[in-house]
Amino acid sequence: MDDLDQKRCSECSSPIAGTAKRCPFCNSPQAKNWKRKYVLLFTVPQLLLFGSLFFFARIPSRSNYHWVDYAQQVHVSSSELHFEVEEGRRLATLIGVIRNDSGIAWEQPRIEVQYFNKEGKLIDTVTKSDSELSLPPHAEHAFRVQCTALRPSADYASHKVILRYADDAARYARPKFF
Repeated sequence: MDDLDQKRCSECSSPIAGTAKRCPFCNSPQAKNWKRKYVLLFTVPQLLLFGSLFFFARIPSRSNYHWVDYAQQVHVSSSELHFEVEEGRRLATLIGVIRNDSGIAWEQPRIEVQYFNKEGKLIDTVTKSDSELSLPPHAEHAFRVQCTALRPSADYASHKVILRYADDAARYARPKFF
């Protein structure tokens, strides 16, 4: 028998005649070759499709919220400026409370503090992005911004705190499989 007239048994891999309907060694029926070859070609993409649908169905369906639409609902409700000298450096420490009146949790707010002299002229500014600060919806949260004071404490007559930006806390939420 030529090699061209032979095929391998689908169960035991023994060489058998190409026209055999059953294997003479293991007696298993021989399926048509195309069924065995193409089952994976049809099954694997379907499994990938259904698996991805299952994965993405578990992600929250709400769209990402944009800070600009909610910035007026998140504000600084109080702030106090303190000065101290530590290891020969003058430190300006601003302690305050942020009130989130929106229904969305915000993370990593970018806080800008502007310092003014007695004439109202801007003399210094500090921007802080706090990666650990989270602002829950309808709640208050304390914050602290500390910097080296470049001028004597008497020059700092007033300050203004501006929330420049924050990330939607649900933006990067992924399903938990554990």
